[in-house]
Amino acid sequence: MLDPRAMTLFQRGTALLSILTLACAGGSTTTGAASSSGGASSSSSSSGGAGPHCPGADAFVGSSAWPLTVEVPAGATHCALFNEVRELLDEPAYKALLDFTPGTYALPLEDGDHPVALPFCLTMPQGQQVPRVAEPGTVHVTSFISDGNRHVSMNLTQVLVTDSADTWELAGSINVALVGGVVPTLRLDAQHRLEAPAVARWTLCKRDSNGECTDYLAYREFDSCTFSTEPLQRHTVTFTGGSMELELRIGQSFASTEPGAFLAAHGTLDGEAFSQTDYWKLIYNPEHHHFERHLLVLLDTPRGNGTCGIRVDHLSAHEPSLMTRLTTVDCALAELSQRTITDEQVFREPRP
Repeated sequence: MLDPRAMTLFQRGTALLSILTLACAGGSTTTGAASSSGGASSSSSSSGGAGPHCPGADAFVGSSAWPLTVEVPAGATHCALFNEVRELLDEPAYKALLDFTPGTYALPLEDGDHPVALPFCLTMPQGQQVPRVAEPGTVHVTSFISDGNRHVSMNLTQVLVTDSADTWELAGSINVALVGGVVPTLRLDAQHRLEAPAVARWTLCKRDSNGECTDYLAYREFDSCTFSTEPLQRHTVTFTGGSMELELRIGQSFASTEPGAFLAAHGTLDGEAFSQTDYWKLIYNPEHHHFERHLLVLLDTPRGNGTCGIRVDHLSAHEPSLMTRLTTVDCALAELSQRTITDEQVFREPRP
């Protein structure tokens, strides 16, 4: 049996092949409808979004009489985030998109276990099989009273399977506060929220032979793709042969490293302009609390010298650093040349 690190290296190699396709051939990802009827995998654009191969709202399993209303607007795509315990080149293998089918649904607030299925679909990195719903899931409801108000915790577990019979799990952690007895509405709009009357967080993992998710490196945690409610942070790096701006938005956390997104990279390289906003081609991995940042930008079109991307390591969150290192990479993500950094600026939009 391979040890966990060896498996990570294998997954990294698979991801590099996928990136090679995405960066050099404009390849697409794979989407599968997460419905009880399965559905064939198909190609989709890299921008995500619930398309024709996602299940319809009628795939919902549950009772419309349940008291918690769940609203899913159109275009609410959740993105899998980085994990600080991984390395930068591990990250592409763990990207994914989660789309709940637009509609209005309901969830129970009565303590106990209830069968349920919210219609959704997943988009996985190219070359990875798409987990799909085999049967309805379960939501486990518990509650307690604090300051005279009822607080409800729901753990939703949906078992998924792939074409090769691998078992996966989509887990939802939902917290609801009934302040004054009023039942709020849960909006699955893919906006980042630290606290709210109703908040849901989603995790995707592959189960082992014992039916457990034990490989923490492989967990995919979903949040906003844009973090549009959070302040902008911009790194401007000037180097021999070019310059670029790197844009991020970092959310909030009670204690752990904050979630966030690497949103855009714009600049010039050896006299040619580039602009990248594609989730699949912007790779990010931070150190604890984002004090140091490691980023990889994949170009849409390879340059004549075989350059397919730009990698930046050890960016400081707050001020220029002598540790910052910038290299160009080929389509296998091997370093081609290190560029001397001549100027570095950090802009942080103040938090309201």
